Amino acid sequence: MLLSHGERKILSELVKNRNRMLGCQREAHALRVLVAQALNFSGIMMMIVEFRYYVLHRVQGPKHVGKINKTAEEWKAMLSAEQYRVTRESGTEAPFSGEYDQFQDEGRYLCVCCGHALFDSQSKFIAGCGWPSFHSELSEANIVQRPDSSQGGGRIELLCRNCDAHLGHIFPDGPPPTGMRYCINSASLVFEPDGDQA
Repeated sequence: MLLSHGERKILSELVKNRNRMLGCQREAHALRVLVAQALNFSGIMMMIVEFRYYVLHRVQGPKHVGKINKTAEEWKAMLSAEQYRVTRESGTEAPFSGEYDQFQDEGRYLCVCCGHALFDSQSKFIAGCGWPSFHSELSEANIVQRPDSSQGGGRIELLCRNCDAHLGHIFPDGPPPTGMRYCINSASLVFEPDGDQA
């Protein structure tokens, strides 16, 4: 099977981190099975999700954050119609229409629904795709990655860990140091300038 450049980068990430899994024979076997089943791009992306879940829950340990639960009416009362459509109904804003696509001020980007810190300006880059793009999330962000079967599948959806807000998707075509591109809807974010942080 011939792999694209993006797919080779993902496999390289797995190889570099394989030692984390060698301490547990069962997980090492599971990784070998996942590699054997990676017959296409979607399979490789699923391997990354499984591996990162393992690192988070078996190596680092789960980080317990109180989940925010609100009714649809409560979310609608605090969000604009577009923010609600994107974050609560897994919508996507039109490309090049979002407030933060070309935005380059210094500070942090928070979840518009709950204020949880997700990204900082140091990881933001102009990808030219029409949506705000980041190569890394904040260490405390702990963004949830979930397989997305819509639009033919093969994508990984990003969700806020605190409130399950839909943020966007992640792709393996970003710049160093991660090689990943967090493609995020502006409607999912609120910006906090550096001077405003507590």
